[in-house]
Amino acid sequence: MIQPIGVKAIYGLALQGDRLLAVDPFRGYLLRLDPKTDQLEILNASEAEAFYGATGVACWQDQLWFCRDHTVYTTALDDLQPAPVLTLPYPADGVAVW
Repeated sequence: MIQPIGVKAIYGLALQGDRLLAVDPFRGYLLRLDPKTDQLEILNASEAEAFYGATGVACWQDQLWFCRDHTVYTTALDDLQPAPVLTLPYPADGVAVW
């Protein structure tokens, strides 16, 4: 069971190699979790504002996709600058890429 300390909630698990990516929508953290060791890394400690309210998460190669409110965003994992891709007339709760 994954229970990271300092995280209020985990939403939208996505695979990135042998690690998991997730968001804490209450604190705005983008998280990288190692399920083998329970290690947790906050990837955006200084850019948490962009991830407040985020829910669904997907990862393809080095590109991250996530949902917040009615919008789907994408950003490179090595330079977290989310850009809107799609805005829907209803809340977006999940995203998948392939």
